[in-house]
Amino acid sequence: MFSAGNSAIGYLYQIRYALLMILKNNDMDISIENLDDVEFEKEGTPIELLQLKHHSSKRVANLSNGSSDFWKSIRIWAEAVKNNNITVPGVFFSLVTTALASPNSAIYYLKNDNNRNSSEAYKLLLQHIKKSKSDANQVAFNTFLSLDIDHQFRLIDSIYVIDKAENIIDIIDAIKNELRLVVKSELIESFYERLEGWWFEKTVKHLFYGSKDPIKGSEVHKKIQDIRDDLKPDALPIDFANAEPSESDHIWDERIFVHQLNAIAVSHPRVKRAIKDFYRASNQRARWIADQLVSISELEDYERKLIEEWEEQFAMSEENITDFSDKSLQKSGRDLYNEVMKIPYLNIRQNVTERYVMQGSFHILSDHIPFRIGWHPQYNDKLAYLKQKELDKHE
Repeated sequence: MFSAGNSAIGYLYQIRYALLMILKNNDMDISIENLDDVEFEKEGTPIELLQLKHHSSKRVANLSNGSSDFWKSIRIWAEAVKNNNITVPGVFFSLVTTALASPNSAIYYLKNDNNRNSSEAYKLLLQHIKKSKSDANQVAFNTFLSLDIDHQFRLIDSIYVIDKAENIIDIIDAIKNELRLVVKSELIESFYERLEGWWFEKTVKHLFYGSKDPIKGSEVHKKIQDIRDDLKPDALPIDFANAEPSESDHIWDERIFVHQLNAIAVSHPRVKRAIKDFYRASNQRARWIADQLVSISELEDYERKLIEEWEEQFAMSEENITDFSDKSLQKSGRDLYNEVMKIPYLNIRQNVTERYVMQGSFHILSDHIPFRIGWHPQYNDKLAYLKQKELDKHE
């Protein structure tokens, strides 16, 4: 039975299979849902059209001469030939299916193996059309027969059936196998997730806007290079540069690091920026750990460096205090905060230069009770009420 779920799986299958194919042929350009499910181009000319048929059943389906999957593909390709969108020979037509071609069927003889016999396939298809009583395939039959005999045969001779193809789950392993050529085995999972996330976003936009421009193979290759660079020992991938916190302002107002900023009268726009950095850094650090790109010990060592730098900056700030009025202490705290936020060299790794990592990590450190760092010169006394609130929670 057809369902919306099957349709969604079909689209996801197209997207994943397109990624697999462009990894195998990265000098090609690719379009999805243009002339066909997936279309390969070279220098603006279609060279291969792919119809993708995914069957979710655990039992492998069989493709026979009357298969609707096959005839729907024939209809689409025959219309493209008839309308002069493509010429045959000159374009390969590939039917990629998770089903199995029935032995000695026309589809069986169109596989790319030693049994391939396009003349026999053409003869069997004409015989099937003559004796078939199927209304479901009648439009496809008529479209195919509307071509002259020469074009009918050329079309069939240009079709290649790839049966027993990987399903939507198994194709993930096929993609990862391709990636083993460019990244260490222990980084495959992280590499795959980032590449597929980028590819899904790219192809969804391609589909949503109905783009006629192909996705360049060179663009995919560049993205692979970028991700590989991010996974070098002196680097880390940046995944949350554009992430925005979803919680409303009043939720954030209760955070300790926000109280720390309010204690030194930091402006509202800057507090909002600090919330964004905290959110991005928290999620980034969690993902690095989950992906096993950063160890807990490395993160602890990074925080130690941040705290030591803060201690130095805090001590220098204290030395310059001569006026202990509230406004003067607030300004001293803001000056300290400003200096720490501008530190240019405290990166978790040499080539991880995205500012939210360091700035957000300082906010994470200032979000603790007992306090690990603070901005106000008298933050321990000024924010003592937060310690009491924390004690009250556990009573």
